[in-house]
Amino acid sequence: ELSINYTGIENLNIGLGYYFDNESVSTSEEDVLNIHASTSFGKLFIAAEYSEIGNDLNGDRDAYMLLADYDISDKFGIAVRVSSYERTGLNDDVDKLTIAPNYSITDSLGVIVEYSDIDQGTTDTDSVAVELTYTF
Repeated sequence: ELSINYTGIENLNIGLGYYFDNESVSTSEEDVLNIHASTSFGKLFIAAEYSEIGNDLNGDRDAYMLLADYDISDKFGIAVRVSSYERTGLNDDVDKLTIAPNYSITDSLGVIVEYSDIDQGTTDTDSVAVELTYTF
């Protein structure tokens, strides 16, 4: 397992991770590669991530995520996230768009309303979640 993170440029974070599991049965061996980066410009936070998982038993998988989070005011913000997951050879593909406005009720308590449009193969679904967050 190896993980490297670079923070030498102000407001920029770049990371790379690699993991290899040499199982006793060769079809269970797995290797994972992850690359991620994030930066901020004032009230805008941007992040991206790519993962690739190689496993003969479960099929190769890859995924990516792009995120933009903007603080409109001290109390209100909104996040937009696009993500995708694909398992090679098994026709398993999921694409997701999420819009999540958030509101700070107090300095410690917040609420997030998250709407997601999910496309899985030929199936299209919608999801709504309401989350309370408490920080201390």
